[in-house]
Amino acid sequence: MSARIWMRLGMAVLLSGSVALAQQQTPPPAKQEKPKKAKKVWGDEDVKDLRKPADEYAEQKQADDDAAKAKKDAPPAAQKPAEKPAADDPTAGFPKTVAETVKLLDEKNEEVAFAQQTVEDLTKQVEEAASDEQKAALQKKLDAQVAAVKEAETELKLIEAHLKKLRAQPGQGTPAPPVQKPPEI
Repeated sequence: MSARIWMRLGMAVLLSGSVALAQQQTPPPAKQEKPKKAKKVWGDEDVKDLRKPADEYAEQKQADDDAAKAKKDAPPAAQKPAEKPAADDPTAGFPKTVAETVKLLDEKNEEVAFAQQTVEDLTKQVEEAASDEQKAALQKKLDAQVAAVKEAETELKLIEAHLKKLRAQPGQGTPAPPVQKPPEI
């Protein structure tokens, strides 16, 4: 019996040694790191999706109330609509002095001359266009530029009429030098 005890005791020692040895050889299991989630970036679309119609109604009502209060608090002079120039008088926005009108006329003459030069250049480009698509696009630009020239010439005539009207008024001082007209095409 004592041999059996010794044998069991020896086996127990061997087993405990091998278990301890096995525990030392295998590293403890490494903690697995969870992948980090990307933070959600909220955009305007996301926020709009979260809003309820009641929220939008409340904001609109608040804005309307604020506008009504501002209108109510405004001084009486500000409540009256600004007087618009008479629709019959297209020269209402023109300068009030001869010198300023002459300057405006000179600027308009330069504008008309430049616009006419652009029309000439576009006409040449339309004639030299390689494809029908290119030709159509250039023709569209040309038509718009021709319309702009006509509009500028009409305004030029209005400015000239306004200048004559100013010069005819008494007390305008010395008349301004005559204005050069651009060459007609």
